[in-house]
Amino acid sequence: MVRSTNKMPLSSMQIASQHMAAGRFAEAEELYQDLLDDNPKAHEALFHMALLSTLQKDYPAAIAYYRQVLELTPNMIEALNNLGAVYFEQRDLDNALVCFRHALGLQPNSVETHNNIGNVLKDQGKFDEALFCYQKSLRLKPGNASVMSNMGDVLRRLGRHQEAVDTLRKALIIQPHFPEAEWNLALTLFMLGDLEKGFALYEKRLEIAHPEEYARAGIGNILPQLTQKQRWQGEDLQGKRVLIWSEQGIGDNLMMMRYLPLLRQKGAATVIVYCPQMLVKLMQSFDVRVISTQKNIPLDDFDLHCPIMSLPFMFGTRLENIPNAVPYLHVPDPAQKKWAKQLASYAGVKVGLVWAGNHTLKSDYLRSISLQEFAPLMLTEGVQFFSLQKNEAAQQLKNCSWNIVDKMDRCDDLMDTAALIQNLDLVISVDTAVAHLAGALGKPVWLLNRFESEWRWMVGREDSPWYPSLRLFCQPVAHDWRSVLQRVSDELAQWTRAYQPNTIPAANNKSFVARLFGR
Repeated sequence: MVRSTNKMPLSSMQIASQHMAAGRFAEAEELYQDLLDDNPKAHEALFHMALLSTLQKDYPAAIAYYRQVLELTPNMIEALNNLGAVYFEQRDLDNALVCFRHALGLQPNSVETHNNIGNVLKDQGKFDEALFCYQKSLRLKPGNASVMSNMGDVLRRLGRHQEAVDTLRKALIIQPHFPEAEWNLALTLFMLGDLEKGFALYEKRLEIAHPEEYARAGIGNILPQLTQKQRWQGEDLQGKRVLIWSEQGIGDNLMMMRYLPLLRQKGAATVIVYCPQMLVKLMQSFDVRVISTQKNIPLDDFDLHCPIMSLPFMFGTRLENIPNAVPYLHVPDPAQKKWAKQLASYAGVKVGLVWAGNHTLKSDYLRSISLQEFAPLMLTEGVQFFSLQKNEAAQQLKNCSWNIVDKMDRCDDLMDTAALIQNLDLVISVDTAVAHLAGALGKPVWLLNRFESEWRWMVGREDSPWYPSLRLFCQPVAHDWRSVLQRVSDELAQWTRAYQPNTIPAANNKSFVARLFGR
């Protein structure tokens, strides 16, 4: 018997889906739109338009399409989860939670949805509730490496570090190549002081960083070019020209500046630093060539390259060999004298304040606080406070009746801020770039540290091996700034009585150091 070899013709929906899978978004969109022109209530075409918009990061359009889908099919779980994911990507955590909980009500045993809710709660700082969701998800599907990675992350944030290590190592047994789990394990090992293993795993960040993160750092334009050049892997640099490119936040770059002189010791003939404009003057204080990320750098200008956050790994950093001699950052005499003249008329101990960081950071709400929280400090006698606050948080000074001097409008870049700090006696700051700047200058700095903490401050410490002049004031429980600021207020009163602002103590004055750190 002769069989027909004719196949059924592909539908427009199938062809559009093939285009979308192949990355031919314009062709896919045209076909989906044709379907919607014929039938505006074709929920499957609307759903795929939402997917297409998400892939192109057009999140407002994706939200609009998903809402249309859910008007037609209110109980479509996949649409609810996807819409929740888009809200989550947009940092609209409340609406994300509404979507995920609606989906969970329809399908109570969904591993994915319990995990999604956990992710939202984690980012809201509700770590105990997030942990409960991850545990529920794992009971439904034991051995899910992705959920275990998320669970390890939240255990770290809860301060349950050894449990976090155990959970993440189990995830990596199940899924050996899992950059997110390796990244989470790196952060946990840092907290426990295991820098050697931590920095090795920290390299996995380069596999999971999103393009928009590099774009914010100003280096998105050169990344494709760097694939054409050899990356430095710690070998001898004799006669080589090495490019160090900035990444992550300004504070991270300030922290890693300490490694630049070591590149010369490795034999580098030329060190080039590619960094944001606000860091250019600071970087120029080292023996390096500096290029702003506002400009392009020719590939033939360097032989090797290395991201700045990889320098600790390349130099085999451990707790006992951190290059922590301060100051490693120096302010030119003219700038220092200019600010000394401007501050000469102010009496008392001069204390700089920073209460907020960059609000675009996902976890900024955990570290930034209101200026009003500093109320206990304002009663301290013999202190003149200075604002070191930039960005919109500085507007809080307008509604403040306290005597806080604000000269930040005269600070055009971080070198100006450094010169101002050089003429202060103490800096009190949340965990942001100014704390790193003061630490790099060797200035006394008291850092107000959130409960979950940053990896670099570790756990169970009030000092820092990275910055000898830094003292940590940590939240005893999540979100508790009141007790932290009250403690700082008490310590500041004692410190002020002991400190003579017109007498600069010698660096080896042990009694002063003891008073500074409360030892």
